[in-house]
Amino acid sequence: MEVLACGVDAGGRKLPSNAWMALRRLGWTASTPAGVKVNDRIARMAQEQAGRALRSVIWRADVTAGVLATWPAEPRHRTHAEWEHVRASIPGGGHLPSSLIKGRTRQVVRFRAAHGRLPVDVFELERVPKVPRMLLLAACDKQQATIERSETNPGRVLLRLQLPTRPDPRAYRDWTWVECPIILPPTVPPGAALHLPTLRVAGDTVYADLAYSHPVPEARRAGHTVALGVDWGVNTTGAAAANASQPVIAIDDDEYDIPACDADDPDFDHNCDDEDEEEDESELRDTYLDARQVPGDVITSGDLELAAQQAAAIPSELHGLVDPDWAFVGPSNVGGRVTDIAPDKTTPGTVYVAVATAGLWKSVDGGASMIKTWPDDYPQAIGAVTVAPNGDIWVGTGEVNPGGGSLSYGGDGLYRSTDHGATWKRVGLAGSSTIGAIRFNPQDPNVVYVAAGGSLFASGGIRGLYKSTDYGATWTRVLAGVNDYTGATDIAMDPSNPDKLFVPMWDHHRESLCRCYAGPGTGLYLTTDGGSNWTRLENNRITAFTPGDSVGFASSTSTTTTAQARMAVAIAPNNPNRVYVTTGNWSQAASGGGQTQRGFRGFYRSNDGGATFQTMSNANAGGDTVWTSKIWVDPGNADRLFIAGVDLRVSANAGSTWSNVTSLHADHAMAWDPNTANLAYQGNDGGFYRSASNGANGTWTKAQNQPWTQFYSVDVSEQSIDRIVGGAQDNGCLRSWNSSGVVTGAWGSYGGCGDGLYTVIDPSNHNFVYACSQFGVCSRSVNGGNNSSSFTNATTANRRNWQTPVVLDSSTPSTVYYGGNILNRSLNRAVNFTAISPSLSNPAPAPTRRTRTAHSPRWQPPRPTRMSSTPGLTTAGCGEPRTAARPGPGSPTRHCRTDGSPAWPSTRRMPPSPT
Repeated sequence: MEVLACGVDAGGRKLPSNAWMALRRLGWTASTPAGVKVNDRIARMAQEQAGRALRSVIWRADVTAGVLATWPAEPRHRTHAEWEHVRASIPGGGHLPSSLIKGRTRQVVRFRAAHGRLPVDVFELERVPKVPRMLLLAACDKQQATIERSETNPGRVLLRLQLPTRPDPRAYRDWTWVECPIILPPTVPPGAALHLPTLRVAGDTVYADLAYSHPVPEARRAGHTVALGVDWGVNTTGAAAANASQPVIAIDDDEYDIPACDADDPDFDHNCDDEDEEEDESELRDTYLDARQVPGDVITSGDLELAAQQAAAIPSELHGLVDPDWAFVGPSNVGGRVTDIAPDKTTPGTVYVAVATAGLWKSVDGGASMIKTWPDDYPQAIGAVTVAPNGDIWVGTGEVNPGGGSLSYGGDGLYRSTDHGATWKRVGLAGSSTIGAIRFNPQDPNVVYVAAGGSLFASGGIRGLYKSTDYGATWTRVLAGVNDYTGATDIAMDPSNPDKLFVPMWDHHRESLCRCYAGPGTGLYLTTDGGSNWTRLENNRITAFTPGDSVGFASSTSTTTTAQARMAVAIAPNNPNRVYVTTGNWSQAASGGGQTQRGFRGFYRSNDGGATFQTMSNANAGGDTVWTSKIWVDPGNADRLFIAGVDLRVSANAGSTWSNVTSLHADHAMAWDPNTANLAYQGNDGGFYRSASNGANGTWTKAQNQPWTQFYSVDVSEQSIDRIVGGAQDNGCLRSWNSSGVVTGAWGSYGGCGDGLYTVIDPSNHNFVYACSQFGVCSRSVNGGNNSSSFTNATTANRRNWQTPVVLDSSTPSTVYYGGNILNRSLNRAVNFTAISPSLSNPAPAPTRRTRTAHSPRWQPPRPTRMSSTPGLTTAGCGEPRTAARPGPGSPTRHCRTDGSPAWPSTRRMPPSPT
């Protein structure tokens, strides 16, 4: 009870806000009688119901003990001293509302009246908790229950849920879908988003406690002529007053503004509620994670649907940038990250390409040109695509590969198209967040397997291997991870025995201080009966280890040199006895591509269908093993295979030796056309390619029209709106004009960037441009980017983030600010720099000249901002977890100074610019 109440597990991690997730983290299970078959969602509801009561046991006991230990002479009217005494007797009592203490006091008074004495403790004061007959459907997902409005009558709702057909269901066939029509009260707005209700049984009646959400347009912050104040106190609920004497100006919340208490409250002028109590500095997170992780729940499909409804409800006069007249300006010749490729066996020449953040694309000419075949208002992050034996297209949303930026965007489940991508329908697994693979049983196409990776930022949800035997109508998890952070990333199916599967499971998640990409849940699993039984591959199958690999297939709890990171597996299509496996490391202590750092550690080959494995040469594909970790085997040659890292590595002798595939971009996906011999497809961070020579070096051709480049930044010339620069993920710093200054539609690169990060055009003269690559490696150009010179060595900093900011003074563009942990300023367009601040983050070592460090999510550098409305005022924000001041959830610490002042005091928030 104490562990559950404190909210932290034995490993020091915060427990999830969902009670069922917290109980599972602590190892508390909900068991069923022998022979009774229920799915995990039913157990989840039971755990949620129990967890909500159990979570408050310690708190109720502490409050009761404190009230009893300080029982007042007149319990209905404590004196000021008695109030101080009772609060001091309750842990955290100084922050408790007086109403809670009053309520517990009234319970004790009633007990004393009935028994003539005070109770011993909370267990005598409170009755044994009853287990109400209820279903907390909010703890489920759409595999257990759905709710939809009538298309013709918004006042009617249809609730569908799976219920047992007998008191003791023995198999999943003893469960069936039941439809429950509900008539909504008129108080529910027609456009409200409905959430799964709690069902309560009273006699022969079932009551549905239905929650709903509806959008409220955001009020403008200034210019109002009427102010409305409402008192929500229990004695005066709804009382309102209006003042129309002066225009209303919105004022930022004051963190020190403590709300007043009623004059007759015992705590008057002593203690008032403050629900916005500041968090401890150790709990600070970066703002990216705040939006996705706090309070630790998975972003569900319902959240996405609600957001879409809210966007649709915005009045047209408030649309702003929602739907202005946009025109595409490029680039279409650069491309971007491709995650999966699916040739269509039923339609020769057609191939589907999944893009990391731009939906699904289609080629009908064998990969020469591309057209989009995915709705703009669907999740754009795609993790997997495949073509069913009947020609239907199946897409899994959400990318499972957290690349160099250590993030991937989630989706909302699985989609299917029966008309070659013209229309789409979601077919389940809405809470999966990321999907790594989809496979069909070719002998029974109704059988579908899906590898669900789960959310990168939160535990739980739909993770593992899921199976459908009715073409996606229902789903069952047939392989679960050993913990709430383990999901499936791929599926290798034996072409001669579709019931035989190899599935790599990956234990991974991201926190603000940890890219936790290895863990005991990582491993390779084998089933030979379609998922009914599983065997984890262990080291007893390995006859010889790869030199330098001391881990093999074994589970590992290490986070450094012997960590077990993402694994890959593949079966040769023309020889099912040939199985290939790669293993990798992920060290929290050292970056780099070595076997004990974050690179590929072992490579193994089986010639007997996975019964035994022998080591072969390590492919050394370069880069972090978690980026892709995939193997592809030539469908016509079991000895020829490819492994993806930064490089695409190929072996022609079953892994004995390796070489690089040339003329390709970094980071990879791959497939072969089943209808055209030797036609191979390749996807990578540079886009989509095809080879008519089976992938031989020098034969890869890039497809036309690939408008899906991922941008970190963008800037536009003030002299010519056609001159645009942008920093692109793994595609450098790009510009829209050529060396002659002509905008042709074909974008090129400048500045010599790897990943393109900050890109800036001088607003007074667009020939002065700036370009930054990762970790603050920046350059300047005086001729529009034709030639560039680095200025990083002229700056002073101890640490530079992945995306180190460069900002020009809007009033004097020749003044350039550069922000490592120390803010630098140049007065001559980045020729020379002067450090103008101390270290604005902790710890603060002595400043040195440029020092390259590995990217760490632990620290965010200062982001300088020049206030156009306040000449001489410069601000720099730091989001490091160990800052001196706590600005409030999700906000960076901000330091400011006026020119000429040596001090950089921290400030809680900056006033908005009046312009």
